[in-house]
Amino acid sequence: MDTKRSELAEHIARTRNEINWRATERRTQYGDSKRKQKFRKANDILGEKNLMNRRLEEGKVSEWLACQAPILHCRSSTPAEGVHMTDARSKLQSTLDENNFCKARLCKIQWKPQL
Repeated sequence: MDTKRSELAEHIARTRNEINWRATERRTQYGDSKRKQKFRKANDILGEKNLMNRRLEEGKVSEWLACQAPILHCRSSTPAEGVHMTDARSKLQSTLDENNFCKARLCKIQWKPQL
Protein backbone atom coordinates (compact mmCIF):
# COMPACT_ATOMS: atom_id res chain seq x y z
CA MET A 1 0.00 0.00 0.00
CA ASP A 2 2.83 2.39 0.84
CA THR A 3 4.54 1.77 -2.50
CA LYS A 4 1.27 2.47 -4.30
CA ARG A 5 0.84 5.71 -2.40
CA SER A 6 4.40 6.80 -3.13
CA GLU A 7 3.97 6.01 -6.83
CA LEU A 8 0.73 7.93 -6.84
CA ALA A 9 2.35 10.83 -5.00
CA GLU A 10 5.02 11.00 -7.70
CA HIS A 11 2.32 10.86 -10.36
CA ILE A 12 0.45 13.72 -8.66
CA ALA A 13 3.62 15.79 -8.51
CA ARG A 14 4.22 15.28 -12.22
CA THR A 15 0.68 15.71 -13.51
CA ARG A 16 -0.73 17.96 -10.77
CA ASN A 17 -3.86 15.77 -10.55
CA GLU A 18 -5.47 15.06 -7.22
CA ILE A 19 -6.61 11.63 -6.03
CA ASN A 20 -9.61 11.05 -3.80
CA TRP A 21 -8.04 8.69 -1.25
CA ARG A 22 -11.44 7.81 0.21
CA ALA A 23 -12.53 6.45 -3.17
CA THR A 24 -9.52 4.12 -3.41
CA GLU A 25 -9.99 0.58 -2.22
CA ARG A 26 -8.66 -0.22 1.23
CA ARG A 27 -7.07 -3.62 1.74
CA THR A 28 -7.39 -5.12 5.19
CA GLN A 29 -4.67 -7.02 6.96
CA TYR A 30 -4.64 -10.78 6.66
CA GLY A 31 -5.60 -11.35 10.31
CA ASP A 32 -8.76 -9.21 10.25
CA SER A 33 -12.07 -11.01 10.45
CA LYS A 34 -14.83 -10.65 7.88
CA ARG A 35 -16.92 -8.71 10.36
CA LYS A 36 -14.25 -6.04 10.75
CA GLN A 37 -13.82 -5.90 6.97
CA LYS A 38 -17.55 -5.29 6.51
CA PHE A 39 -17.56 -2.52 9.12
CA ARG A 40 -14.56 -0.83 7.50
CA LYS A 41 -16.10 -1.07 4.06
CA ALA A 42 -19.41 0.37 5.33
CA ASN A 43 -17.51 3.16 7.07
CA ASP A 44 -15.66 3.98 3.85
CA ILE A 45 -18.92 4.03 1.89
CA LEU A 46 -20.61 6.32 4.40
CA GLY A 47 -17.57 8.60 4.38
CA GLU A 48 -17.94 9.34 0.68
CA LYS A 49 -19.77 12.53 -0.17
CA ASN A 50 -21.58 11.00 -3.12
CA LEU A 51 -22.73 7.42 -2.51
CA MET A 52 -23.27 6.88 -6.22
CA ASN A 53 -19.66 7.82 -6.97
CA ARG A 54 -18.51 4.25 -7.62
CA ARG A 55 -20.92 3.25 -10.37
CA LEU A 56 -22.44 6.45 -11.69
CA GLU A 57 -21.64 10.05 -12.09
CA GLU A 58 -23.85 12.44 -10.18
CA GLY A 59 -27.45 11.28 -9.74
CA LYS A 60 -29.85 9.70 -7.35
CA VAL A 61 -31.32 6.22 -7.19
CA SER A 62 -34.83 7.60 -6.77
CA GLU A 63 -34.51 9.55 -10.03
CA TRP A 64 -33.44 6.40 -11.83
CA LEU A 65 -36.34 4.45 -10.31
CA ALA A 66 -38.76 7.17 -11.40
CA CYS A 67 -37.54 6.71 -14.97
CA GLN A 68 -37.87 2.92 -14.75
CA ALA A 69 -41.32 2.88 -13.09
CA PRO A 70 -43.26 3.35 -16.37
CA ILE A 71 -41.40 0.40 -17.84
CA LEU A 72 -42.42 -1.85 -14.95
CA HIS A 73 -46.06 -0.77 -15.08
CA CYS A 74 -46.39 -0.67 -18.87
CA ARG A 75 -48.82 -3.30 -20.16
CA SER A 76 -47.17 -3.51 -23.56
CA SER A 77 -43.81 -4.66 -22.22
CA THR A 78 -42.50 -7.50 -20.11
CA PRO A 79 -39.16 -8.03 -18.40
CA ALA A 80 -36.42 -9.98 -20.09
CA GLU A 81 -36.71 -13.75 -20.23
CA GLY A 82 -36.38 -15.46 -16.86
CA VAL A 83 -37.34 -12.35 -14.86
CA HIS A 84 -40.89 -12.03 -13.53
CA MET A 85 -42.46 -8.60 -13.04
CA THR A 86 -42.59 -9.05 -9.25
CA ASP A 87 -38.93 -10.08 -9.21
CA ALA A 88 -38.00 -6.99 -11.19
CA ARG A 89 -39.89 -4.75 -8.75
CA SER A 90 -38.21 -6.38 -5.74
CA LYS A 91 -34.82 -6.01 -7.42
CA LEU A 92 -35.51 -2.34 -8.04
CA GLN A 93 -36.42 -1.88 -4.38
CA SER A 94 -33.29 -3.72 -3.26
CA THR A 95 -31.18 -1.51 -5.49
CA LEU A 96 -32.79 1.52 -3.91
CA ASP A 97 -31.79 0.16 -0.52
CA GLU A 98 -28.24 -0.64 -1.61
CA ASN A 99 -27.70 2.54 -3.66
CA ASN A 100 -26.20 0.40 -6.37
CA PHE A 101 -27.95 -0.63 -9.59
CA CYS A 102 -25.41 -3.01 -11.00
CA LYS A 103 -25.48 -5.46 -8.08
CA ALA A 104 -28.98 -6.48 -9.13
CA ARG A 105 -27.84 -6.42 -12.77
CA LEU A 106 -30.82 -4.30 -13.76
CA CYS A 107 -28.65 -2.19 -16.02
CA LYS A 108 -28.23 -5.27 -18.23
CA ILE A 109 -31.93 -6.25 -18.37
CA GLN A 110 -33.46 -5.38 -21.71
CA TRP A 111 -37.20 -4.98 -21.96
CA LYS A 112 -39.05 -6.52 -24.90
CA PRO A 113 -42.62 -5.83 -26.12
CA GLN A 114 -45.26 -8.53 -25.79
CA LEU A 115 -46.38 -10.20 -29.00
